[in-house]
Amino acid sequence: MNLEIVTFHFANNYGAVLQAYALQAHLSQYGNVEFLSYEPEHLRKLYSLNPFSCGIHPREIVRRARAIPYKRKQFELFSNFRKNDLRCANSDTSDIDLAKNIINKADAVIYGSDQIWNLGITNSDSIYFGDYVDKTVKKIAYAASFGADNDPNSISQFVKKYLNTFDALSVREQSGVKLLSDNGVSNADVVCDPVFLLDEDCWINIARKPVENIPEIYILYYALRKDEKLIRAAKKVGKDYGIPVFSIHPNGDRSFMIENQLHKIGPKEFVWLIKNAAYICTNSFHAVAFSSIFKKKVVFHGYENGKGRVESLLSILKSPEFFYKDEKGNDIFDLEKAEYKGLKELKQQSIRYLKDNIAPDNG
Repeated sequence: MNLEIVTFHFANNYGAVLQAYALQAHLSQYGNVEFLSYEPEHLRKLYSLNPFSCGIHPREIVRRARAIPYKRKQFELFSNFRKNDLRCANSDTSDIDLAKNIINKADAVIYGSDQIWNLGITNSDSIYFGDYVDKTVKKIAYAASFGADNDPNSISQFVKKYLNTFDALSVREQSGVKLLSDNGVSNADVVCDPVFLLDEDCWINIARKPVENIPEIYILYYALRKDEKLIRAAKKVGKDYGIPVFSIHPNGDRSFMIENQLHKIGPKEFVWLIKNAAYICTNSFHAVAFSSIFKKKVVFHGYENGKGRVESLLSILKSPEFFYKDEKGNDIFDLEKAEYKGLKELKQQSIRYLKDNIAPDNG
């Protein structure tokens, strides 16, 4: 069986590439699995090192140019990960005709995970909604997301026009089920993020220690949005326990980093840093997700549009002892003490969803 995945694997974002890796690894049991390397031009510019790529203010151009030395090696690590660890059907392209030709040679196309149905991100590109696919090709959505900033009228039109044609639909948030139902599309499932489809040992096998000098005991700070409360919390934990704080950002953006900044951190190094940190201070879903896989201590403070996913995950993991205020007054989620029964059940449901819709006759 030939499977194509349509997602945002091209993004220089730890969660984006690692969820893509996990989904491909899991689906490989069903046959040949490749990513459609379709990258809309506006998103290509977003992840470009060229300071002139977005046509922005001269002051911003200068700032981006000065950041190139900090970003170049990290961007190279993302590129190497895609080249060596993700199987792609073609070179990166924004050619819609080439994309159509590739996906229509597949037996099935898997759409997701990530915010592929967020019109604000895709500029309403209908390829992410299953457009251009022949009726002979099965269309399956896995853990797709609408995000939080779609125009209600526009997204309603897209849902009614395209998503009724899918053979199977699943989303990563309960809000996605409601949005689909409100627009006449029923029977959607909620499934786990693809990173949970792989066991801890699989992630340990790809983890790689950074080349930068890192002490045996450290706190990892990783924020996708600048958050003064989270910054204060991370610094306080570090000061209280005499542990140095090291910070990372997928695009190497120094404005989102504090204390000791690391600029040579690709996807594999990200996994290693989560696994080996004493504490993870974050507002990122995937940082919390990997923290749960490795059963770490987490300080979490979410931004308004992003905290729902983390709160949903934490509610599944909730146990009487996993959240506490330590003797120094720090709010800690100790994921070693979490209850994993609900997450394990969701993982099994998600695995069954994929099997039932991709290879229902294989035993």
